[in-house]
Amino acid sequence: MTQNETLVYQLLCDADRPLSAYNILDALRDKGIRAPLQVYRALAKLVERGAVHRIESVNGFVACQLHDCGGNEVSIFMLCTQCERAHEFTDTSSCFAPNANAPMNSPIPESIAGYKALAMIAAFRRRIR
Repeated sequence: MTQNETLVYQLLCDADRPLSAYNILDALRDKGIRAPLQVYRALAKLVERGAVHRIESVNGFVACQLHDCGGNEVSIFMLCTQCERAHEFTDTSSCFAPNANAPMNSPIPESIAGYKALAMIAAFRRRIR
């Protein structure tokens, strides 16, 4: 990992909620990251490796909480609507499997006791490119 990737990854690991690229930039300005492009490059590499997930519904990024989520299973994020924390789970069953006819950016939202369940297909975009 590059120094910028390490800084971004460590910040996301320490964060208690998903962070936007600009949240990351603001937090790391004192450590030498001064341009949005530096953050976006680091995030792109971390997402590509599976170390970080992008949660599109909140336009934020979180460090992967599971070490083996880059396989065929689906990463599911429970997002608290009050404290904004994200909890990651995986599901290997077919109930969250991607539908070949569904639009690629269509999340699967469901409200559950103050949480919004968002199914995110880990590495799905890389497999179909």
